[in-house]
Amino acid sequence: MLVVLNPTIADGIKSPSNNPTTAIENQQQRNQCLLNMMCFPELIELPTVEDVHCCYHIACVAQDTIWVSDNKSNLILANSTGGTLHRVEDLRFDSYGGLGSHTVNIERKLIYIDKYFNIKKLSEDMKTNTIFIQRQDSTWEPQCVYSSQYSGDLLVAMYRKKTTESKVIRYNQSGKITQIIQHDNTGLELYSKPNYITENTNGDLAVCDQDFQTPAVVVTDRNGIHRFSYTGHQKTSRKKHEKDDYYSFSLRVGSKFMPCGICTDALSQILICDQKTYTVHILNKDGQFQSYLRTRVAGIVVCQSLSYDVNTHRLWVGCSRTSTMRVYRYIDQNGVKTNERTECLDGAMSVSRPAWEWGELGYWQTTLPSPEEDDAVYLRKNSKGTYIAYIGVKRKEK
Repeated sequence: MLVVLNPTIADGIKSPSNNPTTAIENQQQRNQCLLNMMCFPELIELPTVEDVHCCYHIACVAQDTIWVSDNKSNLILANSTGGTLHRVEDLRFDSYGGLGSHTVNIERKLIYIDKYFNIKKLSEDMKTNTIFIQRQDSTWEPQCVYSSQYSGDLLVAMYRKKTTESKVIRYNQSGKITQIIQHDNTGLELYSKPNYITENTNGDLAVCDQDFQTPAVVVTDRNGIHRFSYTGHQKTSRKKHEKDDYYSFSLRVGSKFMPCGICTDALSQILICDQKTYTVHILNKDGQFQSYLRTRVAGIVVCQSLSYDVNTHRLWVGCSRTSTMRVYRYIDQNGVKTNERTECLDGAMSVSRPAWEWGELGYWQTTLPSPEEDDAVYLRKNSKGTYIAYIGVKRKEK
């Protein structure tokens, strides 16, 4: 469901008139013309990180290294097989908020929130921690951070417990405040309890707001003007077809939604972990739902964290209950897009199996089976001779 709180700007949210397009964005637009979503993305790697209890937040450094933090204040640099390369001891962690507490800047250096709510930077040789932004106001606590891969700015979401206020502060590379985002154009609070934050290629800021009453992903443009709030997609109802011996699913409005990990990709899509449906929601840059990635098929029971590698176009997905991660490649760098569909065998997905669902609406499946259903994918021919995908099918015992 998409909620636009400021309808007066709804017609102009694609390209704010007072925001000039930068040379970097022009290059990104040219690059996007060479990229396409793959019809059958690949599950490439299945690393298990050795020295963390779970993967509450992840930040990709390179193709083979990633920072991972858990619910025990462990923060480690892991390689592609899960081995520990480095450890940071003073990470801040709060089980009730502030899960996205570290990031990697454009110089590939770690930036994180320490246990005293200062924001620190780790040196390139990983021998020295220096305070980049010192906490000044004891009533405000930094919750999550993200370093822009385009401007180098640092985005910090803050929370004040006494008044339950939240805001986003933008710092430049010198640590100077250049922007504060807190209210919409009517004076209402934009955020309740921010937990994760990221920036899209068009300059939009996306914040996972884990308010238990109205959880949402709140998106503002680069000027801090509210564009939209995403509160989840439709849920499904199940219908049994006795004659043909399969179940199908239809959409029903009003699904529960609890966003956590978030990232964006080279196509300006917004990817969001949802703890209620055990999926990753894929949105376009304007907040329209595109598809689900069902990570349960690949062994991720509850997806918690996301990180996108801009160089390899790989997506890292972390689990909130184990130290398991999965790495997907889902963007075709060759610009080749095919509509070919092949029939899948019954059973759970292996590394060579497609990770995405799709159906007659297009290449990407927009319906979601209940979590109790099997993860198999079945194809059937309809009366027109075309294949239709049915997800979560249970067949009768022969």
